[in-house]
Amino acid sequence: MGAFLWWPIWKNRNAVVFNRDNTKINVIIQEAMKWFNMENCAEDLETMPDEIDMLENQDHIWKPPDGQKMKINFNGAAGPRGFSCGAVARDCNARFQGCQNKILTHCTAVEAKGKEALLAVELARKKGVRDIILEGDSPIVINALKYT
Repeated sequence: MGAFLWWPIWKNRNAVVFNRDNTKINVIIQEAMKWFNMENCAEDLETMPDEIDMLENQDHIWKPPDGQKMKINFNGAAGPRGFSCGAVARDCNARFQGCQNKILTHCTAVEAKGKEALLAVELARKKGVRDIILEGDSPIVINALKYT
């Protein structure tokens, strides 16, 4: 997937440098996914939503969960000092219900995303809540949780 990102990043960089345009992350991801998906078979694309589908269907506004559910958002970061992830829980009134974070040892991006989701599940378990909505930015992890 990384190789498919270079061309859209370069094109966006040129648009910023030469046309004084803004960086458009969603356009970069959409174009990279378009090239990446050309290599996959059509059958795989019909069964699972890809990142483009998720980006197009996203409202970009956080919404509280319905009823008595708890929504747990998870994400992570990588930097020169290492990797970390965190999870934040909120109830149907958007009130803060708890959080948890963890410093990770060196791992791949997919492993880090998986550990982020695991941290969110651990937070729900620690709070004693079973009716949860997990929200993260990794289609690979979300699809793995949804379709397995």
